[in-house]
Amino acid sequence: MPAVDGGPVLVVDMGAELTEVALLADGLIADARQAYTGLTDLEPDALPAGLAVGALDMIAAIWREDRHGAVRAALRRGPVLIGGGALRSDVTGLIGPRLGVTVRTRPGPAPFVPERLR
Repeated sequence: MPAVDGGPVLVVDMGAELTEVALLADGLIADARQAYTGLTDLEPDALPAGLAVGALDMIAAIWREDRHGAVRAALRRGPVLIGGGALRSDVTGLIGPRLGVTVRTRPGPAPFVPERLR
């Protein structure tokens, strides 16, 4: 999901089983993190804060290793949130203010539904 002008993009995918953060620069993955925690893993009361803190921790780790300013440039345009967590304002509403930026949400992949349950 590169930006129109080819600038860096920070993508946060908060899915059912995983939360992933990727920094895309020049159409390539410049850095990425993954946590085996998603929407189905957290207690309902801890869900918004748990997903947001996990994503923010991964963003911070990528930022600490960024030697070229790509994270700062990506944050200026706002991180792109996808996945089921991006559909929850109680989660996304915690990320933007903590970063001091406006987040953008996009529809993520459709949830997997086994054929026997369709």
